[in-house]
Amino acid sequence: MLAVAEPGVIVGVDRFSRDGLPAVADRPTVGDFVTPSLEAILRLRPTLVVLDRVQTKVAAGLESAGIDTLVLRMETYSDVATGLREVGAALGRPDQAAAAIATLEAEVAAVRKFADESRGDRPRPTVLLVVDRELGGLANLVATGPDNYLDELIELAGGDNVLRDSPVRFPRISAEEIIRQAPDVIIDAVHTEELERATSDWNVLSTVPAVQSRRVYVLGDTMHSHPSPRLGETLRSIAERIYDER
Repeated sequence: MLAVAEPGVIVGVDRFSRDGLPAVADRPTVGDFVTPSLEAILRLRPTLVVLDRVQTKVAAGLESAGIDTLVLRMETYSDVATGLREVGAALGRPDQAAAAIATLEAEVAAVRKFADESRGDRPRPTVLLVVDRELGGLANLVATGPDNYLDELIELAGGDNVLRDSPVRFPRISAEEIIRQAPDVIIDAVHTEELERATSDWNVLSTVPAVQSRRVYVLGDTMHSHPSPRLGETLRSIAERIYDER
């Protein structure tokens, strides 16, 4: 979520949108991604607020207050390019949006080439990508299923999502399901700075190929858990871990 004032100056962001972005590090935060504070946004007096379509309650409140909103769908890789184009148009900066899209497309092409060259004639590794769980164990695991941007990134990075046949986009799974799926690589996008500790949580699944070969990777940074213009960086991180030669 971004709150914008004329002439296109960002005056506020949600907590996740600020992480790792020096350009907005000093901007006020207006709550988390799912439930930003309407009152905090209004205090910033924005002329435009860019929202994800899941933020319906806040969008309705802003429209009632007479503030322009741009509501975007952000669920797939192609949604990011579309969103950049729409934001560029709303801010009167279509050329900058086009440049950002071109950069993203170049990053994706480079990673796909890296993955193809790294794999050679070998089979595509099977990948489990976890988006949430409790630290200190493997309770309340939520992983990447089909039809979402992370599923697409696994494919673009040269892997096969072990949960691509799931009936839901982000299924809750058990440790027993992970043992059954036996992924070659586990990528854990839990939000933490304690990467070694989070990695060690997986040692209880000693029969899983990814654990046996020490191919469990904790990403930690919140940028990996939502689609954004930094999708190319996330894709590179996934591909480098899928094809980490240990």
